[in-house]
Amino acid sequence: MNKLTILIILFLFVSVFQVKADSWEPAKTMFFYSENKTFMLKVVPLTYPEKMFKANYERLKRKKKISDKDTTIIHCTGTLYKIIATDTSVVWERKLINRICPVSAIISNDGSSVVSFDNWASIGYGFDVMVVYNELGDLKKRYNLEDISPFPINDYPSSISSLYWCCYKKYLGNDSIEICFENEKEAIIKRIYNVKKLTFEQ
Repeated sequence: MNKLTILIILFLFVSVFQVKADSWEPAKTMFFYSENKTFMLKVVPLTYPEKMFKANYERLKRKKKISDKDTTIIHCTGTLYKIIATDTSVVWERKLINRICPVSAIISNDGSSVVSFDNWASIGYGFDVMVVYNELGDLKKRYNLEDISPFPINDYPSSISSLYWCCYKKYLGNDSIEICFENEKEAIIKRIYNVKKLTFEQ
């Protein structure tokens, strides 16, 4: 194999890697609102105590006793608030199913349901690509991408970490949402999901 061939192969490899590579910032607390701004969902991602790794090192090295607060991992949580004028009240607060946190969420205008999408740093993967919660914050249904996609999974644009499957998602009313799927060829299919019946209408 001559030098020119090797250089071409290396160039192609680097080019493909650059296209497929991506990066994610550490997850931070996020806020999502219903369209009428009456409800707000606060999402706090999985949190490790600042002293956790140092505390474990000290424990192993010096057999030093450490407190629970130095090693307790805080699970991803969601808190739904109702906003009336200047008054804000908590509707529910629950642990969310995501390992880190969802990437996005939508809320019905009456607060009767919340639907979250994807998992931080891994869009399109896992059993929490779409998760439905009711008015009490109870988990009602969760889906992986294969369950909801009108396209073959391999048809979506991808990176090292993610499958980019969605162009948008929105509530059409308090009982249904519209999800837009877009594949690598920019073909689009829209599906309607009934959040009360927990089924797709199309």
